[in-house]
Amino acid sequence: MIEGLSPEEVRGKIYSGWQIVDSIPQGASLIKFGLDWGWYPDPVAAISLWYYNGSYIVDEVIYGTNIEDQILADAIKKVSGWQNVSTICGADEPKSIETLRKFKIRAEATDNRKGSVDYRIKTTSSKKIMVTRRSTNVWQGYENYAWAEDKDGNPRGVPNHAFSDTMDAVSYAVASINPMRDYINPPVTGPIKIRTNVAL
Repeated sequence: MIEGLSPEEVRGKIYSGWQIVDSIPQGASLIKFGLDWGWYPDPVAAISLWYYNGSYIVDEVIYGTNIEDQILADAIKKVSGWQNVSTICGADEPKSIETLRKFKIRAEATDNRKGSVDYRIKTTSSKKIMVTRRSTNVWQGYENYAWAEDKDGNPRGVPNHAFSDTMDAVSYAVASINPMRDYINPPVTGPIKIRTNVAL
């Protein structure tokens, strides 16, 4: 059973069209984990990302404040197949990434170059996303994640920090599937200009 719940649209809502699925279907493939760091008051958020029949399914792994790195690693290890895929993490906690690696987690920092936030949002928006019913914090983030506005109500071109924790975790995982270099440096489509040595 799949359903989409959107009782009241949030102004400037970033994502749309996501659906709820009861559980991860048999035959789905685990492809990534996404992890947004937090402590207090910001929570840590970790999700697993699955691929199934042209769609990506998000399942909440752990969410909360004051969560130690070992507890986080243990939660990831409860997911079948964890050792075969990478965990894409926020780049702001390199020491915690190293700690996860000591626990045998294949932790990697997300690409955080200029333009990366826009890239992650556009890439995630282009995918068909489903969320497991038990992933209540992910769904709450989806329904409330919105573009920031100035005092006059004009869009600022950046997302609000509120409800960004799970959404960042999702976008870290989804965007890592496609190379960011193709977004920042798009392939040359016109004729290649060859520099000649004018001194000759």
